[in-house]
Amino acid sequence: MKTLLFILTVTCLSLNHSSAQSANAEQLMDGFKTGKYEISDYNTACYFALAGNTPAALVYLKAAINAGFSDTKTLMQDSDLASLHTEASWNSLVQQTKTRNAG
Repeated sequence: MKTLLFILTVTCLSLNHSSAQSANAEQLMDGFKTGKYEISDYNTACYFALAGNTPAALVYLKAAINAGFSDTKTLMQDSDLASLHTEASWNSLVQQTKTRNAG
């Protein structure tokens, strides 16, 4: 899924844009290829939350926490994830993050 998200992002950036914008898209693609940029599960969760796809956002946020994400302060303050705060599983995800942070 992250690979598809990457391809869609780069494609959207490069279609029907000026040469300067195309150059920016190429730099972005090079950054992904070289590891300068990454699409982490946490960032993917933010993307889907902002896009209004709550189920996908929760899947990727859970994956980020399961992979070791433990920054509770960032989780609580990240405005990208504000739409998830009313979800039934939100408190559980925060608690899992706190547990990882303590352990």
